[in-house]
This record gives sequence, C-alpha cells and structure tokens, in this order.
Amino acid sequence: ISTARADPLGLDSFGTPRLGDKVIDLTGVGFAFPGADPLFVDTDLSIGPGDRIGVVGPNGAGKSTLLDIISGHRQPTEGSLATGSTVVLGYFDQAGRDLDPTLRVRELIAGPDGQLTTTQQQLLERFWFDRDAQQAFVSTLSGGERRRLELLLVLASQPNVLLLDEPTNDLDLDTLRSLESFLDEWSGTLIAVSHDRVFLERATDVAIAVIGGEVRRLAGGATVWAEASPVSARSTDQNQPSTNSGDRRSPEGNPKQRSPSTLRRLVAEVEKQMRQLEERRRGAEVLLADVDTGHDTLGKLGREMAAIQADLDSAEEQWLELSAELEQR
Repeated sequence: ISTARADPLGLDSFGTPRLGDKVIDLTGVGFAFPGADPLFVDTDLSIGPGDRIGVVGPNGAGKSTLLDIISGHRQPTEGSLATGSTVVLGYFDQAGRDLDPTLRVRELIAGPDGQLTTTQQQLLERFWFDRDAQQAFVSTLSGGERRRLELLLVLASQPNVLLLDEPTNDLDLDTLRSLESFLDEWSGTLIAVSHDRVFLERATDVAIAVIGGEVRRLAGGATVWAEASPVSARSTDQNQPSTNSGDRRSPEGNPKQRSPSTLRRLVAEVEKQMRQLEERRRGAEVLLADVDTGHDTLGKLGREMAAIQADLDSAEEQWLELSAELEQR
C-alpha cells in the first residue's frame, strides 16, 4: 500500500513535553464495582518515562478499568494513585467522545482560533485527512473516520503519556500503520490494552496481565499471551482457520473441545496453585530478609525461590492458555 499521502512527521517539531523522573505510581490499588467481587486488588505499579507497556488479559478482567484509573477518569476503591507534575496525558478509550457535527474536520482540530499549526496540519495528513477531507463536516464522517478523528484529537493535544484502549478494534489498517509509525518516533510513555499481537510486539516492550484478581508483570512479555490466545493475531481474513501449533487435537487431527465448565474448573485450580505459590514465595522472602539467617540456609532459600518462580511462570502460562481457550467457548 502506498504511503505517499502520509509524509513522515518530524517529531522534534511535535513538541512532546519532557517527562520528569516521576510519571505514574499505583500503590495498593484495587477496584470493585458495588456489590461485585474485586476486579483486582493490592496493585503496585510504577510507570516511568519512556516505558512502553502492553496490558493483556481475558475479556472482563478489568483492563479498561485499570486504564480508567490511571487516567484519573475512575477512582480506585482502595489504594492511591500519584501522577507526576510534568505528565500531559492523552487517553483514547473505547467510549469515544462527543464531536460537534456542525464543525468541519479542520475546525475541530484547529480549536477556537481556527488556525491550524504546522504540527496539526502534518498530523492531519499523516492520518489520512488530506486537504479535501479536512473540509468535510463531522456529521458526514463514517464511524471509522470518526474514530480516526478522535485519535487525532488525542495526539494533537501533544501528550507525553498516551493510553490506548483496544485501538485496533475500530481503526482501519492504514490508520493503524500510521499510528504504529507515529509511536516508533514518539518519545513518550505508552500504556496500551490490546489483543493484537502485531501491535503489541511493535509498540510495547513489556507486558502486564490482569490475572485472577491481580495485576502482575507477565513473564515472557505480551508474546506469551498472544501465542496462547487465538484472537490475538491481526488478520485480514477472519475466516481463515487457525494454524496455532498449540491447538489441542484428537488422534484424528480435529481440535479437542473442552466444555466451558471443565475449562472454568481448570482455571480455578491453576489460580489456586498460583495463590499457594505466591504464599510460599512471600514466606521465603521473609526468611531471606532475616539478618540472622545462616549462609547455608540462604543458599537453600535462594534455590527454593528460583524453583517457586519457575513453577509460577509455568502456572501463569497454563492460566493464559486456559483463559484464551475459555474465551472461545
């Protein structure tokens, strides 16, 4: 596909405000809707300048809620959130925003003074609003064009911390490629929720997962989740059969189907195992911190900690695979 319409934007002229050392810190954060079990509890998360974080997990686990809390749009039901004084936050959520249908695209981007800056003009062209498209009234835009314009409004605010909630759900492939290219050059902090393997691998460096009521760093990064989840890969043909080598198959070669009740039971068993391993790890950490612990005991505890962590990583990967399979039932 030709990209001649999307001239590269020199992001030195973009003017991304410089971030200080403190960006966003979550301490003991948890959230529960009234009358419901907590989505997650006791979350400690420190987000620094230049971090590129992918957020993964099953549907309904609380990923969007976590972004809402980080953005300040929703208050945690426990714990605290601290945001650095230099943070300029942009949030592209799934809810969308109200756009004045009587305005033209260029008027909406330009703001009250009606004059586009050089950066705004470059962004418009980079995200497929050429000179003619800029004259279109908002009321005439398609759903996909509106979402593209909403994204552009977020980027035009020149944030240094960008939150993206499932951006690949509503953006066409050309716009998504433009966004990926933009993020390649952009120097800010990114936190993105996505099921799209290609996007996560290109745009993020580390991953956290909302798993079983917890928010934790994901061993192996977003790729582990992507490989476990058959809906995570970007595809131009949604009807193509999966070629995932991880499919469980019967001796006849057909996928072996497990019932939702069986999968839920297996998920619960793995979650119980993970909780037990976490308790063992915390106990070992307490002993390691004891100044009176002897040298031989320290060596033994170190080996035990390594074994516990290996078991945790294995259980976590199993949980991801089971959860991904359950989502398909």
